[in-house]
Amino acid sequence: MMGETSRHGRLAGMLLRDALRRAIVVNFWLKLMSVIGALLLWFAVSSEHAQRDVVLYNVPVRVRRESSDLLVTGLAYRVVDVRVRGSANQIARLKPEDLSILVDVSRLTPGRHILTLDERLVRRPAGIEVLRIDPPTLPIEVQREITREVPIRPRLDERSLPSNYMVTGYAVKPERAHVTGPEAWVNRLEEIPTRAIVLGGVNSSLTVTVPLEPVDSEALRITPREATVTVHVEEVMERRFPQRPILLAQAVRRRIVITPQVVDVLVRGPRSTVQALGEHEIIATLPEEVLQALATRDGEQEVAPLVRLPTGSRASVVRCEPERVRVRWR
Repeated sequence: MMGETSRHGRLAGMLLRDALRRAIVVNFWLKLMSVIGALLLWFAVSSEHAQRDVVLYNVPVRVRRESSDLLVTGLAYRVVDVRVRGSANQIARLKPEDLSILVDVSRLTPGRHILTLDERLVRRPAGIEVLRIDPPTLPIEVQREITREVPIRPRLDERSLPSNYMVTGYAVKPERAHVTGPEAWVNRLEEIPTRAIVLGGVNSSLTVTVPLEPVDSEALRITPREATVTVHVEEVMERRFPQRPILLAQAVRRRIVITPQVVDVLVRGPRSTVQALGEHEIIATLPEEVLQALATRDGEQEVAPLVRLPTGSRASVVRCEPERVRVRWR
């Protein structure tokens, strides 16, 4: 009985070994390739779902203001570093330009602010998690945008004129330009110059259209960008006005002695202006502060006469002869 049982056991073992052998040997290479393919598929799926994190450098910072009248006039930096996490495949394809930090200034008040940068401000592909932003804060300055009229001033190269000619005036059309930009910057502008106008060879008048000189900041917009300038040039002449009396109030004249009492005055300016001057318009006198000083002490003092021309005259006094007169308090 026991021998029969042992025989059945050996038979069963032989059948099992034969079945295992057939399972391995029959279509062996096909089965091997199937196993390898399954393993590769498993690794691929596992790798695709594996999480990785990486630091993306120089992620751009962008500003949004929508309909706000605010302008960004100071931004501490325009790129940041961002550590992100995602699937290995997604992380491998990710580039810094795929992300951006979007800062909305529409609700800010004019002035300086320090904004906190967090994941809510990061625009990124779906499935990407933001772990850290470096630096985590952004100093920013905003100003209100305004428009203001600023005078246009022609820049004249008078050095190119011959020595016997001078500029007697100019006209600009338009006289003012509209400047739009940050409030503090616009309000700082007192005038906008034109490009230099060379006057060599001009002996009467010149009309030319010239561009306005660019301002330092690209944030300022100027309209128009050019102006028409008419420059008036005239020949210069000198004219002597002899024996002009030194005029003083009667009360003062009774108390001092002036030697000499008359001076010759040489005037220089545009021909039309100098020729139109009358002798009575050349006023010679003594400085008031000198007269007050003389009243406090005795003796004589040499004083330079003060010569006045009509208000607004384009002529000027070249010299007075004699240059000084003697003044003595009686």
